[in-house]
Amino acid sequence: QPAPEIPPQLADCVDHLGWLEVERAADARRYREAYRSSHFLLLPTQADCTPIVCAEASAFGLPTIAPEVGGLSAMVETGSNGVLLAREATPADYARCIEDLWRDQERYRALRASSARRHRELLNWDAWAAAIEPILQRARQTRAA
Repeated sequence: QPAPEIPPQLADCVDHLGWLEVERAADARRYREAYRSSHFLLLPTQADCTPIVCAEASAFGLPTIAPEVGGLSAMVETGSNGVLLAREATPADYARCIEDLWRDQERYRALRASSARRHRELLNWDAWAAAIEPILQRARQTRAA
């Protein structure tokens, strides 16, 4: 797909990666490098069910900045692995949030560390399996009864 038009004032700090297929080694490297070389995941979505990209960002210690819509609050906890802004947040609100975190490097580093911790403790498939197992066991027992 063609790269979106990047405003000239952002061209030196925005890279459009296009479609990546992480099963391909070269794309997997580009994917990992994108997370490693970034400071935040910005997800200015209007609706999202449960965006796995937030868990992926947390795995790399990358705080997510997103609006409080849909399932975002299941993936992002303000102060733990990012910041949830109001649904009607403007680009200026996102910019202020980034600036505030960036100016307070101690807070930013702590948020990166807690993002990685949230991934290790909650936002991974092993934690999901541990949480769903008792639910499935109860369902099986109910069905057997």
